[in-house]
Amino acid sequence: MQKRSGTIAAALSVLICGSPLLTGCSTYDNNTAFQNAVEKHIAGDYLGAITHYNKELEVNPPDEDVYYNRGNAKHKLGDYSGAISDYNKMIELNPNSANAYLNRGVTKINSGDNLGAVPDFTKAIEIKPNYIKAYFNRGMAKVNLEDYYGGISDYSKVVEINPKYIRAYINRGLAKYKVGDVKGFCSDWTQASELGEEEAARWMKEYCQ
Repeated sequence: MQKRSGTIAAALSVLICGSPLLTGCSTYDNNTAFQNAVEKHIAGDYLGAITHYNKELEVNPPDEDVYYNRGNAKHKLGDYSGAISDYNKMIELNPNSANAYLNRGVTKINSGDNLGAVPDFTKAIEIKPNYIKAYFNRGMAKVNLEDYYGGISDYSKVVEINPKYIRAYINRGLAKYKVGDVKGFCSDWTQASELGEEEAARWMKEYCQ
């Protein structure tokens, strides 16, 4: 089966509130069901997109792009078990997809399975070293599990790769706050404030004076 160029490259990234991000590709092949699915997906009609992804799977062999995109659509609708099922199928077809492990891990976080999410992010990092989103989200999962020092380590890796990653400073500061590292969290929130994060500036005034 011809590889599709219309795959939605959705990198789900948990911030403090766990918000997924979606980006779209503007080029499609001539496959009607898949094209319609992608168009509906980008337009925010996730139920409609899933309907067309289902049709695609009915008439063509299993394809990693379809499972990946359908998983993303299910995630958007809050169907986390359905999304995980699709990411599982994608990984069966392509065990070297760092994005599939990343998305499955984020979905597990959103469903409350932080312990199960950590190995997914670790696998994504093994496949794609310096994968910022995997380090960031693994840090989130660890902090949710009260492994604050583990979270601090992952957030430190994020800012090592990208010194301007504001949310990593904020989250690392929160983890340092949890372990009583006043100098550490004030330093992180100072850095975030200097990068333009107003909330960090407010926290500095409240906790770092």
